[in-house]
Amino acid sequence: MLKHLLLIGLLFSGTCAAKDITYSTYENGAAEYSVAIPDGILYGQGESGNHMGQVFKSEDMDAVLFTYGEGNIDDKGIDALFFDALHPDDKAERVFVYQAKGDDWFVVTGFYKQEVFYQKTLVKKDSLLKTIYFTYPKAKKALYDKITSHIAKSFKNWYE
Repeated sequence: MLKHLLLIGLLFSGTCAAKDITYSTYENGAAEYSVAIPDGILYGQGESGNHMGQVFKSEDMDAVLFTYGEGNIDDKGIDALFFDALHPDDKAERVFVYQAKGDDWFVVTGFYKQEVFYQKTLVKKDSLLKTIYFTYPKAKKALYDKITSHIAKSFKNWYE
């Protein structure tokens, strides 16, 4: 009985904690995008050498958010980029559970080994691709799915 009460308490406290999350905005001037970062959960590791992105990690390093802009050097269209995202070199080890594509964006998400992955890429006419790629353990899916949803909704080009 005590074991069940402790489990219920942990589940309840996890739910409350997820609702109380506050976010700060990471703005990248070089690639002209912004994204919400959960305070006290993910910590910036400093901008990349080309200033086009930053990695954010949890304290225990089991959740990692990559944000970056990169040139579309092959000038691929949305369909080709979406195809590439669904056919990575390690495709045999991935299970895709959701995919969506618009005129200038796409999302792919699923499982890779014991992790959840989420990728959203914005494909804009400025020839820059802007991407967020988030990975976290399946065991923490309940917490990080809520965070992923917030991050994904906040991810914007500055000139939209």
